[in-house]
Amino acid sequence: GDSTIPQAGHGGFASRNLPKGTIVAQLPLIHILDRNRLNMYQFEPDFPSRAAGKRPPQILLNYCYGHADSTLLLCPYGPSVNLVNHNQTRANVKLQWADPKR
Repeated sequence: GDSTIPQAGHGGFASRNLPKGTIVAQLPLIHILDRNRLNMYQFEPDFPSRAAGKRPPQILLNYCYGHADSTLLLCPYGPSVNLVNHNQTRANVKLQWADPKR
């Protein structure tokens, strides 16, 4: 549904109270081994080298998880991935790795 936050777009809203720890969605991950694959370049005669024509990375990078000391990115995909609250200060869900013992 529509968010109550101006210009926030759409979101997923619970129709009932959910106990803490409830699984909201399972999100499979695309593994990108080298984050540089998301770099973009402007190829024109005016730019003789890649470095000269470098542009901001693809927007997909905003939705991936990674670490500054690693080139690996984990990018969730699926029908509910864009509905999960990812506000850094007011998050009401968390990312949790699957328990390998289950």
